[in-house]
Amino acid sequence: PKWCASLGYAPNELAPHVDSWKKLVHPKDMSKTVEALEAHFRGETEVYQIENRLLKKDGSWRWNLDIGKVVVWDAEGNPLRMVGVDQDITEQKKAEEGLRSSENRIRLITDSLPVLISYIDRQHYFRFNNKSYEDWFEKPRNEITGKHARELMGEKSYGSIKQYFDKALSGERVVHETIMPYKHGPARYIQGEFIPDFDDQGKVKGIFALVSDITMSKQAEKELTHAKEEAEKASQAK
Repeated sequence: PKWCASLGYAPNELAPHVDSWKKLVHPKDMSKTVEALEAHFRGETEVYQIENRLLKKDGSWRWNLDIGKVVVWDAEGNPLRMVGVDQDITEQKKAEEGLRSSENRIRLITDSLPVLISYIDRQHYFRFNNKSYEDWFEKPRNEITGKHARELMGEKSYGSIKQYFDKALSGERVVHETIMPYKHGPARYIQGEFIPDFDDQGKVKGIFALVSDITMSKQAEKELTHAKEEAEKASQAK
């Protein structure tokens, strides 16, 4: 009765049979639902579990986590009776959709920026990166996100930058400059800024990394210094 009520039906409006339940499943979810159910009937899974949408009496759809198990079989091995639970996960799905929407907006913004932006967890794995990372390393996003920094950067570069990761993960905001290898030519000067990401308990759960290519400004500094030195030499010669 409680399950029927959660969908807005009276108990006598829904027959206790799988065919009655199938009529409630969203057409777009029917194929995966039936496939998961039949796989369980064939003994391929210990339990039947699926997320799908069910039709409420008012015409709206409710996201549902459905978990079940056959408990009675006939002599030929056909399923006769199942027990299971259904959980309303509509709000969870809305939250997930909102998170995806927010992530898409964030990605759209970060992908348009010329700096390398990433999020690195406590174990030094990349959990987010923008398009500039793909351009720098000449790798698609799925070959960067989820990779350990050592694997992505190489042992030498990782060894030189690990100390800054560790310092940021201890709770300190870190800004540093170093030289990094670059696939399109000579090594480049970069400026890295690592910003700790604190959880509600004040513990660092990861770091935001912003990396800028400052090679041109470094070259300009060298040229300016050289020009000053040459000017001083000329002045002293006079």
